[in-house]
Amino acid sequence: MTNVPPDFIVTHEHRRFAEFCDACRRYRYIGLCYGSPGVGKSLSAQHYANWFHLQTYVSSMMTSTVDFATVAGSTTVFYTPDVVNAPRRIA
Repeated sequence: MTNVPPDFIVTHEHRRFAEFCDACRRYRYIGLCYGSPGVGKSLSAQHYANWFHLQTYVSSMMTSTVDFATVAGSTTVFYTPDVVNAPRRIA
């Protein structure tokens, strides 16, 4: 398993996303990205947060070649919450 997908292409939109994330970190904001499905929000967030290094590390639990310093030095969190309520159920 590779750490970063070989088919990830850094596009203009990904650079804008990274700039947005950097501003959130600098000014200590909480950022929210939303938009049409399938445009690359989650993939950009995973790439920005180095999620692929952590995912490999967690799945192998110290048996892989992923360096602990790479994982421990991460300052970004990637979190996707579960959908609890659908809009049709909200009173």
